[in-house]
Amino acid sequence: MTRRQLAIRIALGVALAVVAILLGGVLGENWQRVLTALGGTLGLGILVVDSTLTHRRQQKRRRELTEEAEVYEKHRRGL
Repeated sequence: MTRRQLAIRIALGVALAVVAILLGGVLGENWQRVLTALGGTLGLGILVVDSTLTHRRQQKRRRELTEEAEVYEKHRRGL
């Protein structure tokens, strides 16, 4: 994840928290708790999904590099 993507995700999380607090002030304390919990859950979900996708991309790239190295080694040895 680039720094820009991380900054955007943090800003979205903060924005969700601010909206929850503002709506909670209008709707009451119970709603504030519900919305804050929902915002935190969404933020955590986004991070988990992103880290899973990043891990899969890294695994795929590692496999590709290993295959390329094997092909190169075979070519170098003249097999």
